[in-house]
Amino acid sequence: GLETRLRWSQSMHLQNRAHPRSLGEVLRERIAGDTEQRLQAAFDYLPLLDADIAAVGGPIPIYRAVLTHDQTDDPFWTARDHSGSVAGVRAAAHFVGGWYDYYLRGLLRDYAAQRDAGREPYLTVGPWYHAQAGGMLTGLRAGVTWFDAHLKGDRRRLRPEPVRLYVMGAEEWRTFDVYPPPAREARYYLQAGARLSPASPPEVSAPDGYRYDPADPTPTVGGALLALQGAGPQDNRLLEARSDVLCYSTPALERTVEIIGPVRLELFVRSTLTHTDFVGRLCDVAPDGRSTNLCDGLVRIEPGQGDVQADGSLRIEIDLWATAHRFRQGHRLRLQVSSGSHPRWSRNLGTGEPLATGVHMAVADQTIYHDEAHPSALVLPVVSSR
Repeated sequence: GLETRLRWSQSMHLQNRAHPRSLGEVLRERIAGDTEQRLQAAFDYLPLLDADIAAVGGPIPIYRAVLTHDQTDDPFWTARDHSGSVAGVRAAAHFVGGWYDYYLRGLLRDYAAQRDAGREPYLTVGPWYHAQAGGMLTGLRAGVTWFDAHLKGDRRRLRPEPVRLYVMGAEEWRTFDVYPPPAREARYYLQAGARLSPASPPEVSAPDGYRYDPADPTPTVGGALLALQGAGPQDNRLLEARSDVLCYSTPALERTVEIIGPVRLELFVRSTLTHTDFVGRLCDVAPDGRSTNLCDGLVRIEPGQGDVQADGSLRIEIDLWATAHRFRQGHRLRLQVSSGSHPRWSRNLGTGEPLATGVHMAVADQTIYHDEAHPSALVLPVVSSR
């Protein structure tokens, strides 16, 4: 994502320039000086290729190399992609991450590769984001225990269950034999009137719509950011009040609903542009109205992508990453649908210009369907409901 890429590039540049300093000194400068203000301005700069100049006053080679190779099948990445060798690693492995860590998806993918290869990896996922001090301390403790067990032969503190997950909402750690644990796939369908329900949508239901303007991009509020502040779980009510964000909510729950595992969104859409984005975000709404983000994801639409329906609409799937959360009685499940989360992900300018050099912008009118022929649904891994 843009935020992670540019923030990391700026930090490395400041740390390694003519007078090298420690990362701690760089972070203190970021908090006390104008470094963060320059970075925020750089997020909005076009073309993105020159955003590094706005951030640090000059080009950052690694930032530019990554930005100009934005296709996953680019040979640039093939030479640097070691994911295919993960399954062959025979050394004992312990994967440690957070539900709001931008490394989460890759971490869970590597854990699964090891499991599928017959290895016995350990996994620990807590409620933190990448730069959160509590997560770093927990990871350090887990690492010491791991090395004691495998380098010193002291397995007294090594837990017998290989998977340990923090279940948010329940505010407790759980252990399992495998991730994801067994779960029931539950569909919550988008409905008219901003509702979200297990009931199938009606035969006829007028779609919803909104306008996305990249000149005023839908902002990122919390989530998987590299930022020291504003990442992780945040109050989303101001975001949800925007006209370019649709919200679908269940009634107050009569019983708790607990989910652990991958979350996805099946969406039937239409856009006035052939280049556009769709974003989904799962939130927990407390009785006082506070809406807290849990997980989210984005899909970038280009010509030829999506399953074209008979009426010309598109069926798309959005990977909302994963979470472990208990929705308590009296709370509500909420799904946000939008077309941006800036600057976590670079805004889609809507013109099809290259990511690095694009400067022109086009407004997109988006349509979200939720009827019998277009059963848009949030798909959750429910482990218990009581």
